[in-house]
Amino acid sequence: MNILHLNTNDYGGAAIAAIRLHKLLLNKGYTSKILFLKKTREIETEHVYYLEDTFKSKLIFKFLYKINTLYNRRFTFCKPNIYFNGPESLFKVEKNALYKDANIIHLHWVSQAY
Repeated sequence: MNILHLNTNDYGGAAIAAIRLHKLLLNKGYTSKILFLKKTREIETEHVYYLEDTFKSKLIFKFLYKINTLYNRRFTFCKPNIYFNGPESLFKVEKNALYKDANIIHLHWVSQAY
């Protein structure tokens, strides 16, 4: 059984929970992988991937990330610094090989990303 954990950031409470669950599943013999949107630190465990790394250039990723943020803020009516994703994202995780191979997709915190 292939399990894929999706999380926007590699820091914060949801990321910590995803990493702990991922390590537990690996220790129990399951095939577990984590896909984060962007990298901010080194995580000392195996099978951790970043959607950012699939882009040919960090500059292209940063540009797309900013556009995605602006695109999603179009749904905000009250506070411009607090928003949730709309039904669409410019990042197409369903085209990623990790996503295609997974039997279970575990969404942890995927605002701004997927």
